[in-house]
Amino acid sequence: MPTPFNTSVIEEFRANGGKVGGPFEGADLLLLTTTGARSGKETTTPLALVRRGDALLVIGSNLGAPHHPDWYHNLLAHPVVRVELGTRTFQALAVPAEGARREELFAHAVRVAPGYADYQARTSRPLPVVALEPVGPGGREAPREITTLAGKLMEVHTWLRGQLLLVRAETAAHFAARAAHRGPGTPPAPGLGLRIRQRCLAFCQALPTNLRLRSLGRFLRDRRFVGRCVSSAEARGEGPTSRRPGERLST
Repeated sequence: MPTPFNTSVIEEFRANGGKVGGPFEGADLLLLTTTGARSGKETTTPLALVRRGDALLVIGSNLGAPHHPDWYHNLLAHPVVRVELGTRTFQALAVPAEGARREELFAHAVRVAPGYADYQARTSRPLPVVALEPVGPGGREAPREITTLAGKLMEVHTWLRGQLLLVRAETAAHFAARAAHRGPGTPPAPGLGLRIRQRCLAFCQALPTNLRLRSLGRFLRDRRFVGRCVSSAEARGEGPTSRRPGERLST
């Protein structure tokens, strides 16, 4: 559950199109809704946002505490999150950065907001840097309205295919960089563990939805087929409604 302070920030954020006063006046904020790793319940947390081009980054500083914030543990278990940014709301895939990429992005965050260096100095744990990658073909735009079962199935199927393509592209790029390595020093560290883990976990969590939609589609299709057969039989005078009142079926 959000703290009373966080609750007041969330309410002000939503009431003013993403703008908050007080100590956060002028700050770039977003609301991140995660699914509890253990409880399965949704929790919304206001977080400072670090932008790098089109990339949206959040830092698991927890004010320099020795442990990661709860929202970080939640997104490791359920990587598909909901983001509120200004007046927009969209789903995103939370992908923690690792290795050299984490160092590069954290250095950028410190340049934008030097307070993160102070938080890092207070703890021995590396502060997580998480990229929020918009889910779906619409990106950060409002999701298009889905009005049919087929439309929803196509949306889920397209997203699943997209995740597999991204995993394949990231893996191929990593091995290409290792193959191209020449000279002294070690080849590039993998740095793909969490990225591939998050995508595969999100894929596996979305797959049951895909399968349920397919099963429901087959069920509805079969019902329509049976209904058409019965209607056709009745039209020919062969169906059960063609019997006269009181007439029994012959055995």
